[in-house]
Amino acid sequence: MINIAVLYSKGLNISFKNYVDNLMSLLKQNDIQFIPFGEDDPLPINADLFWDPSQSLPNSLSKLKKPLIITIQGDYELGIPAHELYGRNFLVSSLVGFISKTKLKYKWWLFRNRCSAIITISEYAKTILQKKLKLNGKKIYVAYHGVDLNVFNPNGRKHVPNLPYFLHVSHYQYRPNVQRKNLNRILQAYNEFPYRSKVKLKLIASNYSGPKINIEGVELITARIPTEELVSLYRGALGFVFPSLHEGFGVPIVEAMACGCPVITSNVTACPETADDAALLVNPRSVCEISQAMQRLVEDKNLCNKLREQGLKRAKVFTWQKSAEKHLQIFQNILGF
Repeated sequence: MINIAVLYSKGLNISFKNYVDNLMSLLKQNDIQFIPFGEDDPLPINADLFWDPSQSLPNSLSKLKKPLIITIQGDYELGIPAHELYGRNFLVSSLVGFISKTKLKYKWWLFRNRCSAIITISEYAKTILQKKLKLNGKKIYVAYHGVDLNVFNPNGRKHVPNLPYFLHVSHYQYRPNVQRKNLNRILQAYNEFPYRSKVKLKLIASNYSGPKINIEGVELITARIPTEELVSLYRGALGFVFPSLHEGFGVPIVEAMACGCPVITSNVTACPETADDAALLVNPRSVCEISQAMQRLVEDKNLCNKLREQGLKRAKVFTWQKSAEKHLQIFQNILGF
């Protein structure tokens, strides 16, 4: 029996919570007992190992005398230019970026030697963390996220609309000039799309509070939708349009593939690593490339079928069971099992 104290913050966002809950559920089947604790709680004294799965890095963990593993869910957005993260004013964005990076470097100065291992979610993220934070690559392990193939699969109810549609899904946080999910360019690409009268664009952008979208054929859904409805939309879509400027992994890419939906995604950050050869890769800063990729999916049924087949195969690489096995290997390695 391995006792793992896991820092489980009440304010975990949905993607972090999904990651932690899935892994804990599977790892409990491997003779692991988890002891959840909060940032303000006393540290569990009977733990063999401490795990911070949400990169919270509370100061209390810097004083531990037991092994500590920290998961970094990506690259702290260090791989995206400052002006695309903080706004287009070069001086302001550069200054804000410098301050943010300096604070992060100082935080990791406290933890870089203290932690026994760092888990991150892509080789891309590992490379950026080594380069930008000067972290020891020998301590960084890559463990991909997963999707539940019992839920995300091509079998079952499929959304059948009056017209074919492209789909985009993202948790969207609107700030002027800052659009990591690249929604402005997706809209521009659709506006230039020659089959706009025959193919719609469904945007599931939870928490969207930006300008009103006045493009005919665009349907914006800002409310969170049930998973079964999301799966139905993936299954029924002509293609999934996800040309993000920045992704540490890109779970929606795998979700769409697992449902048999052809994918258009970025050729930057972690997207090509996740998609491999099972998607159309585009320059996310090129409206023309995004629009042309959408056009190809409309005009080439053989391409669509090929991407569906390759996507279904690629999605099987990313399961929570495989992720749990990788985490177990890391935990045992650190404890000397």
